[in-house]
Amino acid sequence: MELAAADAPIEDRSGPAPLTRPSRPVLPPSAVAYGLAAAAAAALLPTVFSPSLFSLTFTPKLALLLVVAALGAVPLFRLARSSGASFAARGAVAFLVVGLLSALLSSALDVSFFGLYDWGTGWLFWFGCVGAFALGAYLRPAQLNWLLGGIVFAGAVSSVVAVYQVLAKPLGTLGLFDGAQADAMLGNPIHLEALLLGCLALIAARACVDRNRMLWWPLVLLVTVALEFTFERLAVVVIIVIMAVALAVYGLRRAAPFVLLSAAGYALAYISVGSGLGARIASSNSTTTYGTRFSIWKLALASVAHHPFLGVGPGDVVSAIAPHIGVTFAAHLGAGTLPADSHNFVIEVLATTGILGLAAFVAWVGGAALVARGPFLACAVAILAVELVEPLNVGVTPIAMMALGAATVSIAGQPVGLAALRQWWARWRASLAGHGSAAADAGGPEIYDDAGVSPAVAQRAGRRLGASAVVTTVLLAASLFVAVTMLIGDHYMLTTYNDISQAPKIATAKDANRLLPYWAESAAAVSEAYAWAADFNNSGPAPLKEAISWDLTAERRFPGDPILPADIGAMELRLGDRAAARAEDLRSIALDPWTFLSLEGLGTIAKQQGQWRTSLGWYEKALLVAPPANNLRQLIASDEAHLRAG
Repeated sequence: MELAAADAPIEDRSGPAPLTRPSRPVLPPSAVAYGLAAAAAAALLPTVFSPSLFSLTFTPKLALLLVVAALGAVPLFRLARSSGASFAARGAVAFLVVGLLSALLSSALDVSFFGLYDWGTGWLFWFGCVGAFALGAYLRPAQLNWLLGGIVFAGAVSSVVAVYQVLAKPLGTLGLFDGAQADAMLGNPIHLEALLLGCLALIAARACVDRNRMLWWPLVLLVTVALEFTFERLAVVVIIVIMAVALAVYGLRRAAPFVLLSAAGYALAYISVGSGLGARIASSNSTTTYGTRFSIWKLALASVAHHPFLGVGPGDVVSAIAPHIGVTFAAHLGAGTLPADSHNFVIEVLATTGILGLAAFVAWVGGAALVARGPFLACAVAILAVELVEPLNVGVTPIAMMALGAATVSIAGQPVGLAALRQWWARWRASLAGHGSAAADAGGPEIYDDAGVSPAVAQRAGRRLGASAVVTTVLLAASLFVAVTMLIGDHYMLTTYNDISQAPKIATAKDANRLLPYWAESAAAVSEAYAWAADFNNSGPAPLKEAISWDLTAERRFPGDPILPADIGAMELRLGDRAAARAEDLRSIALDPWTFLSLEGLGTIAKQQGQWRTSLGWYEKALLVAPPANNLRQLIASDEAHLRAG
């Protein structure tokens, strides 16, 4: 006999139980839980924030991403064992392994695991992205609308906030970015741009061909208005591509309303109050806009020659770029400024995890892209297109990876490669035998359920449910512990600086450091509090020595930061220890040859020792990258006068 249709009964009941897919499968509780987790993560990652934290947009998102990583671990393992996305899942596992090895061998273990403060793109970030991908790929087809609802919620809420920011121009928590651009709850308009473009690409199909497509049209208008209010230039190009693809895929008649509404929303915002985009486009040039990115890419790629296989460690772009910076680019960035991101996720992966990491990353993302399709793939592509020229983000990049995983669900039940060949061979033998059960008798393929997992695998997974629950519980407990302490610690960071007219609070700074023992900024906060006491309390050298010891702690957590040794050198010089100050300044310029504070400090040390020519050399070098307000020309003139007199 032949296998009957999914919604029809099997007439011949003399053989084994029919292997058919029910028309309306009942989702097991675990599948419901993972589906709800995916939808909630998609809704909250871009929107969660707290004004009671020092970093009101970054820290809550990173804390939530740690939970996503814990929840996605078991689905990732199951997907890697047997699913339509097995190749991509195995690539993701390999990427995590390579990244972990890179982190363990890096010179900055804390940075490689947790990332830089306010960036957080270390190994745990990638673990969260992989967990998000696994949650998306583990969805059942019936749950795809749950994830769509989560992303649409995030896009709609962010759009409403963006419109409110531009129209109301509030101060404080939801104030405009740089006083002009909408950033909603993402902290930067470039991240809002990426999220809204992904949302627009996702809902394009609904707005074109859905039975109730007219209900989606107001959302299209809202999202495009908010996109223009970001004043980001790349959005114009990507919107045009989305409209062109919609016309090509859905036809002129169906896509015309979507295209017209997208153009109308953008034009309406531009004409009303969003014309700042024109000024940004007019100000774009090869130096400030494109040249900066090209320079960052070139510097990041230069580090690959020194760390080819495993990179410098996840999240530590500063250590990859700083040693190779030239004077022109250093002067362009400004004194004390270094790129913390490669502004291209492919180059970022290569520079921080090396060739091995990039190979695994391509296997993960490329393997998923080969079997992905549909609106979720469009969503992922739109977001990642922005991140080819902009930084990664803890609230947006995981959304792209979750959408990419969900894009594999529609064909996850269809075996590929050797599995597909086995299925063809079994069906051919079954057709010769004249009955469908021959496939099973011949060791043919198993019938896959809606998650792309065979019944035999599902049965074995059921027997291991207890182990999976234990693993998930342990990972979830660990992630919640780190997340909660992270949030409390960042609250103490805010309390340390909550009144700029008063001294930083030493006790609360120490509380923040105790709860955030992996970020240099928490130790530096204690140092600043002691330095303030040394400056204004007339309490002798003791507070300054304490400040130095805390900066040394910060330096151990982030050994690639050239500013920390420069600050230590300045304090050592105040204490009169020129040798220690010189050692710290030399360490600083070894990390970044154009650190202004260290160049100036070395000049000051030489000047105090009467070495006028050496002092002049350091001051002249510092002048090349000096901030606008400085007294270097007077110091140089003084050295030149001493040389003429001598």
